[in-house]
Amino acid sequence: MFLCRNAARAFGDSAPPIPGGWLPVEIPCLAMVTPSWVLQCLGQGTAAVGLLRCEEKDCRFGERSGLEGSVDYCRALLAEMGLSREAVQLFDSGVPEEPSPLGGGLPVAGANGAGAKTHVDFSPLGAGGALLKLAARHSLPPELLLTHPHSPFGMIEVLAGCTVCGACASACPAGAQAIERDEEGVSLAFTASSCVGCAGCLEVCPENIMELEKSTDLLALREEKRTLFSDTMPRCENCGEPIAPQAMLDRIGSILEDHPAFAALSKRCIECRKTMF
Repeated sequence: MFLCRNAARAFGDSAPPIPGGWLPVEIPCLAMVTPSWVLQCLGQGTAAVGLLRCEEKDCRFGERSGLEGSVDYCRALLAEMGLSREAVQLFDSGVPEEPSPLGGGLPVAGANGAGAKTHVDFSPLGAGGALLKLAARHSLPPELLLTHPHSPFGMIEVLAGCTVCGACASACPAGAQAIERDEEGVSLAFTASSCVGCAGCLEVCPENIMELEKSTDLLALREEKRTLFSDTMPRCENCGEPIAPQAMLDRIGSILEDHPAFAALSKRCIECRKTMF
């Protein structure tokens, strides 16, 4: 049972503050609880997760709507899995009832926390790993797909016009996108289990050709990575080193048109261009 500091204070000196099989976890504000935390608790064997919030007049940070969205996502995901939505419960200030179990005979921690061994991974990989554990525990179909605005996962697609400039990969705080080079050329790779759906890549894309969908795709989460775009890499006519992705050269050529500088740019690498003048 996650509860905010104000909600905990409402219990005064009562002991135990939370009845039944709930294990209380006090935090400064319930807005800190992400869907990833909830999924990790359920994925590690917790029977139910509750969130006990303070009264609206006592809410210091005004995050009640965001919290409701996160809970709605978790409950919708459980329903999509064929599990009990009631395994995730949001309570207003007051003493909650007994936990409603997720199903499958999962244990409920004692009121004193005895036997509780849940550990939360705060990295971007925490949510994906927890969902895969739930999928394995309940033999979920691999085609599970849920689109929801509060999904902790994002799915990125690249439309026509990518130049493989790497701006998106550089801006990604979770390392979900990467530029990969080999003898064949260059590609933009995407790892769905690392994407947190922050949309930072969309903001820096100079061509404005990226799309983000906040969705939970079990098949994509199981993939190591997928290639969003790949291109050849022309080589310097002087030294043989890579110049730039062909799509980038085409884009620059469409801007410079017949400018004489483009001939040098498209045939020589950066170092060799320095010796041309």
